[in-house]
Amino acid sequence: MTEDNEDRRSNQVDNGGDNNQNPALEQWKFYGQTTLDVSNRRLKNNRFYQKLVLGTFAGVGAGVKLGVVTSIVLLLVGIVGVALSILWMAHIISYKQLNSGKYRVLSEIAKEDLPMEPFQEEWDQLKRGRDPEEYITHTSVEIWWPRVTLWVFGLMIIAGGLQKINAIDLLTPLSLIWSGVMAVYGLAAFRGRWTPFDSIGPYWKQRKK
Repeated sequence: MTEDNEDRRSNQVDNGGDNNQNPALEQWKFYGQTTLDVSNRRLKNNRFYQKLVLGTFAGVGAGVKLGVVTSIVLLLVGIVGVALSILWMAHIISYKQLNSGKYRVLSEIAKEDLPMEPFQEEWDQLKRGRDPEEYITHTSVEIWWPRVTLWVFGLMIIAGGLQKINAIDLLTPLSLIWSGVMAVYGLAAFRGRWTPFDSIGPYWKQRKK
């Protein structure tokens, strides 16, 4: 740390944290507000997907009772639902990455111009979310919504496809296999061993300006 930075920190303490004499603090507070904005957008995004998925389940359930859901309908709903679930997971991870970047910027501002780095200190106290006895991260809980819907929509694809080819007798074994695959994936993801987005990350092509 440079002498100039040390002098700035001393002045902040001596001035009793006067915001008018500390533009860095105002900048830090203003930028910190953007993390709350991202979190609010994230909540609204989750509510949108929840309503869409639950509405789809309700519609399929009503259609089955009325006898209007054919194998093709079940297959198509399953395919669209799987894509929707994957997109939902991608959005959750994207918002998490965006806020992580914002907290790193806040940490850099605090490191250079403020007496302490509160978010970094808090994250260290929580063992960076690696110990569930200290802190279970919001993302690790939140992302189970689309994982469960992915499993359900996958079952719809299996049921619709087998019904279409008149092989409904295979429904139970294939459903068990699919459920086993999802259970292994869920366990691996829960233990932090593997997530699909980590695997495809190097090949993800983002739009260039």
